[in-house]
Amino acid sequence: MNKVELLAPAGDLERLKFSFLYGADACYIGGLDYSLRANAQNFSLDQIKEACLFAHKLNKKVYVTVNIIFHNEDTKDLEEYLKNLEICGVDAIIISDLFVAKLASEVAPNLNKLAKEGIFFNNFYAEVGVGTSSDSEFTFNTSLMPSTKGTAFVNYFDREYVAIPNLLKDKGYYTFSMHANTGDFWNRNNMYKALGYDDFYSKESYVIDETIGLGLSDKSFFRQSVEKIEKIKETNDSPFYGLLIMLSNHTPFDDVDLMEEFDTTISVDTGYSTITRDYLEGTTMNNYLRSVHYADSAIGEFIKE
Repeated sequence: MNKVELLAPAGDLERLKFSFLYGADACYIGGLDYSLRANAQNFSLDQIKEACLFAHKLNKKVYVTVNIIFHNEDTKDLEEYLKNLEICGVDAIIISDLFVAKLASEVAPNLNKLAKEGIFFNNFYAEVGVGTSSDSEFTFNTSLMPSTKGTAFVNYFDREYVAIPNLLKDKGYYTFSMHANTGDFWNRNNMYKALGYDDFYSKESYVIDETIGLGLSDKSFFRQSVEKIEKIKETNDSPFYGLLIMLSNHTPFDDVDLMEEFDTTISVDTGYSTITRDYLEGTTMNNYLRSVHYADSAIGEFIKE
């Protein structure tokens, strides 16, 4: 016989804790966004995380409502919000829109696992647009914000930096970067010396045997990189630190022919028949999800190697 679940609403953290302590098996709550629980105080992401930690210690569950009537402008940050809910440890979401059901399906299981088990920053936002990926590298390595004019990699490569590769070199590490793009793109050949990389394995170090988008496909890049890392392990007695930069999952997301399909169909059982629709077919969003799924698959294969 199936056990009946006692489900209770909770408008804030205090009411949620009381509900669990007085016998509720699960609580459904609303976040500050995408919820029709307008009359409740509702929960910030930090409060949702605290609610999940409290619930799971008691072997209880937390459900979050994502049930507004969506318009196009509402979907801009929805995917990031759903990822944040997963990171918080939410047990399920309550939805009213089939689009949300598809978006909530796991597109990137390997990245999600890394986010849960490793160090993950979900509150990093690019403040400038010119430097794009090089700005991300700069901030990641130095904990400094990039330049508001031009790019740090081009304009400030001749400075001394307290950067991760430099710090690890001082500890006896061999440091390297691998990226199957030309070495002078974003002035990496010069900037990497300032950051402290011993070696840079750029496009010239790879066989371009499969191309997607900007260059070498991620799966071929990782396969060839594994061989290089094995040689590094054989020839270096010291520990090593490596940065690997991928290329395939990149705007405009229109070169997807070599990527495996990612199912974006939605099926609903009406009780009399099953209705299936692919609302994203032929859209940029469809290609984007397929591209992210491919990149995630490539990362999974790299980890297994």
